[in-house]
Amino acid sequence: MKSIFIWLFACIAQIGLSQEVRELTSTEKEKDFLFLVETLKSNYPYFSLYERVYGKSWLSQKDSFLKKVCNTKNNKEYILLLDSIVKSLHDKEVDLSPTVYWSHYRTKYGEACLINPGYIPWVNTLNQSDKEMGYWSKLLKKGNTKETVSKNNSQYKDSIIPSRKIGILHISSFDPESRENDFQRINEFLYRISNYNYLIIDIQGNKGGSSSYWMEGIVKRLIYAPACFQRYFAIKKGRHNSLFFSRYLNSDVTIDVSSQFISPPLELSEQTFKVTKETTIIYPYLPIPFKGEIIILTDSGVFSAADEFACFAQSTSWATVAGQTTAGGGIGSDPVVIRLPASGILVRYPALAGLNPNGSLHIEDKTIPDTEIKGNKPDERLNNLIDRLNDSLLFI
Repeated sequence: MKSIFIWLFACIAQIGLSQEVRELTSTEKEKDFLFLVETLKSNYPYFSLYERVYGKSWLSQKDSFLKKVCNTKNNKEYILLLDSIVKSLHDKEVDLSPTVYWSHYRTKYGEACLINPGYIPWVNTLNQSDKEMGYWSKLLKKGNTKETVSKNNSQYKDSIIPSRKIGILHISSFDPESRENDFQRINEFLYRISNYNYLIIDIQGNKGGSSSYWMEGIVKRLIYAPACFQRYFAIKKGRHNSLFFSRYLNSDVTIDVSSQFISPPLELSEQTFKVTKETTIIYPYLPIPFKGEIIILTDSGVFSAADEFACFAQSTSWATVAGQTTAGGGIGSDPVVIRLPASGILVRYPALAGLNPNGSLHIEDKTIPDTEIKGNKPDERLNNLIDRLNDSLLFI
């Protein structure tokens, strides 16, 4: 462990200032692009899903994309086109985000390495591009004014309806940077409503953040026995995936798709995929004596770690999920990072494809609520849910 701390300190100390990058040649752009496509082809899990949704093959467009790439006049045109091509996969976790927000990613994964050395591949990849990122990020931001980071001062608020004994937590993001302040307020609120009949956890519009937010700040405080959260993953046996997720590809645990699942997608029967499972055990921590019903309110904006929270609630029967079908993305892990060889540009993609209990792709079917709550706006859906609770109709 000591050597890891020394290594990480050295990495941080070596991070330099951004430098000007010369104009890439057509050959260098071609090298970049072909490396990206071949890496995705062998490692990205959702090409068959793309074909089902859009009726065409993304990979079959390679030559058309390449011609456009080679014809770009300068670096700015090149990175803007590359950004557009990557986004044409219509996957929220495939983008140039590590290039635009390099410092944020480097800090995030650097801190994660202190706790879990498994994040070293992310840090190593990011470190290789430290000097180019200021240049490429500046070009991309100039060309795309919509590329912004929304930051809220607070992710949390709460309210109560004493006459109906309903407590409501509103959490708009599982942002790890607001954990300390939010956890204290959540703790105080849960004690305050410990004798209430219902707790609504409203995560409408929550696009995710850190899984530890909901595990440590909410679930650990509201369970009295360990909770087992079991998830199934499919991962392609590509070389790049093996650099980041060797623990899955080298694991002795292999799931037989045909016998385990009712309706898996056809691509999972291919030898290019390995299907495995992982169990996370969440242990109680100073549990709060709340005996009422817990309901998680979702909508179509719930994604990533917030969707994972809803998945956990359903799979363990810890809470009822009410509202609308989520945006998915909750069964998986951190997207991995590709460094393009000529430019140093960083692209991320999800390596793990989460599976539902029946074997379907979670990103395709998402999390369907136990109880649908209609409404055109978040407040309307919340009020409709409260009315259902008041009329004792939620579980009918």
